[in-house]
Amino acid sequence: MKSGFLAALLAIPLILSGCSDQPGSPAADRKAEPLQVETIRPVTETSAPREFPGSVAASRLLPMASRLPAYIRSVPHQEGDLVKRGEVIAVLDDSDVRSIREQACADVKAASIRLRDAETDVQKFEGLYRDEAASEIELRKVKLLRDQTAETLRAARARLTQANERLGDAVIRAPESARVLSIQLQPGTLAVPGLPIVTLESLDGQVFEIHLPAELLGSVKPGDPAAVTLDGRTAPIKGTVTQAVHSADPVTRTGVVKIALPKGDRILTGTFGRAAIAGNASEKGIFIPKSAITNRGGLDGCFVIRDGHAEFHWLRLGTTLPDGSREADAGLKGDEILIKSPPSSLTDGAPVKAIPDPAAAAGAAP
Repeated sequence: MKSGFLAALLAIPLILSGCSDQPGSPAADRKAEPLQVETIRPVTETSAPREFPGSVAASRLLPMASRLPAYIRSVPHQEGDLVKRGEVIAVLDDSDVRSIREQACADVKAASIRLRDAETDVQKFEGLYRDEAASEIELRKVKLLRDQTAETLRAARARLTQANERLGDAVIRAPESARVLSIQLQPGTLAVPGLPIVTLESLDGQVFEIHLPAELLGSVKPGDPAAVTLDGRTAPIKGTVTQAVHSADPVTRTGVVKIALPKGDRILTGTFGRAAIAGNASEKGIFIPKSAITNRGGLDGCFVIRDGHAEFHWLRLGTTLPDGSREADAGLKGDEILIKSPPSSLTDGAPVKAIPDPAAAAGAAP
């Protein structure tokens, strides 16, 4: 009896130890194999082309403003209409100018009549002076009156010429063939000199405008190639830098760069897109390969291997490179080991093991 009881007591630890290895127990979890993953490192310096957002704009804008203050009678075109050179863009109320013109016409006629009379008097007194029937003072007076009348006539004609010119300003015409980009003032509103009524865009060509950071302005120059990808189009458009301002705005710390687009393909002004420009200088930063970027809970980030476990890092992503890499403005130091193409089942804190790089292993072999 005693020997059987002792044998039962000795068997209890063996039974308990066998139960602890059942699937789902803590001991079994500790023995779970870590997930094997491929790794990749961020890039801290690149000279690869970078993409910058921008929009399509006309190569030249033609703001059509009034030269005289007057109310607008009509604007015969709508935004997007094509207009030819000399075509009417806006018509202003010219009633005031017509009144000035009529007054100037009347002044010219009256001064012309007085001048003819004054010239007749001068001829008459010159004859009387030769016959000594009139004094030199009388002759000088009629000549002075003639000269004053001539000056009055010249002034009246100048006012008439000015009125005719201002009357022509009441009709605003297109200086060249163009497209109506925007209408700033509608009929019935007061046109002020210098304030655009209608803005036209030239049909000479189009450009893609981007704003480059100040530190990159010196690396871009006219003639550099650029690839522009527009919303709604898959194939990039080949362009050429035509203007690169090398002075940055003190507020935004950026400068405008204009890229000429092919003339054959007319694109809607304002279309959004991105331009890839190959700068002539390398740029430092933390650039994350596209394969390492993932999304968890609506947050963009990446998994970092730390102490044999996957650690999720939230990232504030910036500029996109043409290969899909993103600049990390926050979230990484740049010396981390990233998990490449993390599976959707991978969670923060899961055990992982990096798969050895075959190329590195071959280089290390004797």
